[in-house]
Amino acid sequence: DIPTESELAEILVESGEEKELEEEKAEHKKEIKMKKEKGSAKSSLIRQECLEHDQRIVALVSMVRHIEVCLKQQQQQSLGRSLIPLEDIIRQTEALGLELQDLEPEVNKEVEAAAQLLEPRPADVPPQLLLALEKDGQGLARGYESARGVFETILQGLQEHRDSYKKAVATEQENLVGRVVDLLSWLREVEARMDGVMAGKEEKDITVDQTTQQLELCKEFQAAMTARSKEVIDTAFDVQVFISERAQDLAPEQSRHLLGQLQSLQGGFHQAIGEARARAEALTNQRAREEELRQKENAKEEEQEKDREREREMAQKIEVVKQQKAECSQKLEDLNLWLAGAASMLANQKAGAESGDVDVLQEKQKELKDVQRELQNKAEGVAETIRSVEDFLSERGDCLSPEERESLQGALRRMKEQYGALRDAADASVSQLDAAISTTLQQNTQRAKAEEDLQETRGQIDALLVGLSSLSQPAVKAATTRSIRDVTDAAFSSTQPEVALQSHTDMLQAEMQQLQAQQAQLLQVAQSTRSLLEQPDSADRLRKSEVLRDELSKFLQEHGGLGAWLDQSEQELRSLGEGETDAQGLKGRLEEHKKLAEEVICHKADLRFVSISGQKVLDSVQGALEQAGGSDPALEGTRQLVTDKLHDANHRYAGIHTKSSELGSRLSGVLERYQQYQDEAVSLHSWLSSQEQDQATARPSGDTNPQNLQNTLRQVQTLQDELAARSVQLERVKRAGRELVSTEESPSLKAVDILCTADGLERRFDTLSASVSERAEQLQTAVAQSVSTQEGLKGLLSWLDQLVLNPGPVQPTTQAVQDAMTQN
Repeated sequence: DIPTESELAEILVESGEEKELEEEKAEHKKEIKMKKEKGSAKSSLIRQECLEHDQRIVALVSMVRHIEVCLKQQQQQSLGRSLIPLEDIIRQTEALGLELQDLEPEVNKEVEAAAQLLEPRPADVPPQLLLALEKDGQGLARGYESARGVFETILQGLQEHRDSYKKAVATEQENLVGRVVDLLSWLREVEARMDGVMAGKEEKDITVDQTTQQLELCKEFQAAMTARSKEVIDTAFDVQVFISERAQDLAPEQSRHLLGQLQSLQGGFHQAIGEARARAEALTNQRAREEELRQKENAKEEEQEKDREREREMAQKIEVVKQQKAECSQKLEDLNLWLAGAASMLANQKAGAESGDVDVLQEKQKELKDVQRELQNKAEGVAETIRSVEDFLSERGDCLSPEERESLQGALRRMKEQYGALRDAADASVSQLDAAISTTLQQNTQRAKAEEDLQETRGQIDALLVGLSSLSQPAVKAATTRSIRDVTDAAFSSTQPEVALQSHTDMLQAEMQQLQAQQAQLLQVAQSTRSLLEQPDSADRLRKSEVLRDELSKFLQEHGGLGAWLDQSEQELRSLGEGETDAQGLKGRLEEHKKLAEEVICHKADLRFVSISGQKVLDSVQGALEQAGGSDPALEGTRQLVTDKLHDANHRYAGIHTKSSELGSRLSGVLERYQQYQDEAVSLHSWLSSQEQDQATARPSGDTNPQNLQNTLRQVQTLQDELAARSVQLERVKRAGRELVSTEESPSLKAVDILCTADGLERRFDTLSASVSERAEQLQTAVAQSVSTQEGLKGLLSWLDQLVLNPGPVQPTTQAVQDAMTQN
């Protein structure tokens, strides 16, 4: 420690007193010499005794004055001293007090001896000698008492200074310990609040709003710790300065305890800052992931909504197509029924076309023309139906299955052919009936004329026969023959009237027989037609039975194809969703699942076609049952079969769709969690490898420069901050690994690799953390010792530079050497 100007002044004063003491000693020696010279004539015995006592008194005075000077020097040296040097000064002062106490009997003895020599005053002793003896004795008594008072005052002052110094050191230590403890308590409270805020739900159960709230609280904690960081730095600086300045005043365990608390504070504070920063970063990343996930979910929902919209549009389109197809089919069916009725009516009209009755034929002609007119009137409706069906096939034909399109085209083609054939038949029937009427009118005219001629001939014959009855037989016969011939010739203008009449009669009979035969045939056809008309559903039932058989065959074929795909897909789902696998296998399963999911979407149209085909079969069965007017076991069995197959197909497809969605979500979730785990593990592994390499190359340099040691300590403390931040990352890796291996979902990742990786990282992290903590503790101790040593050396050098040396005569004794060393 460097003495102040006042201390230096006091030291100079003491040095002046020593010089005066030496001068007094010289004067005393001169006086003694003079006394010896003057008293040489006196009595040698008394004079010698006085001289000896005076010499001893002077020696004692010198010793007392020396002790007093030493005591004052000890007092001066105690200023600004630390506790241990102060204790040493007190021990030296007490030793001087013991020396002074040891001199007390001799001082008392010499003072009493001088008093006895002076009472009465011997006459043979020079007065100067007696005066010197008296003065020296009184000076010794006063000097001793003064030295004794100085000793007690200085010792008490030193003890009080020591006690106050101890109290000041203890107070400062308690103050620093209190500050450290308060900061540690605040830090633990903040950590508890932070843990309370961050604890609770798992990361997957926290919403975006909760994550934002936690991030805001974490930022508040960061702000609070940033605000307290200056206080922590100041406290650490004060502790280090206190230990460096008071290192000699503290016990080693006190220094270690205070340094330990400071290290706990700094480490905990740095760790808390690192954890807060890491948690803020983790929460920021988590919020970003949740935002991204929410955006993905929104995009997925939008895509699903678009898919549903497309499905609704497709369903609506299919429904429209189905409705349009049903309308077209209904139009064709109505036309077919009408054409069937028209054909039946035409057949009925043809039945009377061979009749010889003109009225009947004309009635038939009227009816046939009505049919023909109706066909002509229906032509526009038929053309409209044909056009609408053709337009439907050209616009919506792609939405129909090939069988449906072919069936509709076949029905349209048959309707066209039937309508054309019916029109041609009607036209032909009308033409034939017109010819038949003309022929019948002509035949009836000829027949009436022939009958009239015949009746007239018969009348003439009868008249001739009656007129000739009286004639002879030959003459009669000849006359008759001539008359007949004449009549015949007159009537028929022929030479053979009988032959002509017979021929005409035979011709009429043959024609009548032909007409009768045709009439019988027509009656048979009419009866057959009437019989068929009496059972109008026979042909329709036959046609519907064939249609039902075709539709059922088509449905079973389509259902069989869909069922084979359902079996294959269920097997693939079971294969993808079972067992254990590694990350590469998990990616492969995810790719295979994507293909399967696309197939599921594509086969939804197949399911829709199967449903439409099955519904057509059910509609046909229902129509057949309604037409039959009762229950039919075969139809009921068909309906139950189709219903069961439709239910099975829909149920299995819905199950595959649900399982596929769940498996896709599960695979994506596991792969995403594994990727996050892998990213964190790789990042931590790289950082640990870098730090381990740095620690391996770092060696103690032996540098005692406090600034260099402080820089190294700051680097190590920065590394501790990084370790605290990385500890959160390690916890994330461990928690992610536990979640991956503890999940009960299938498929699962192999637990051995994940657990080994996490355990290896934890062991390396613990080793590195212990190494860094040990190095930080060593550096803190080295910094404190270096600062203390540097400060002590600076104080010592400054004090030595300003110290005024006062070499003097030293008695060759151990105590004298010690006194000289103490003085200088």
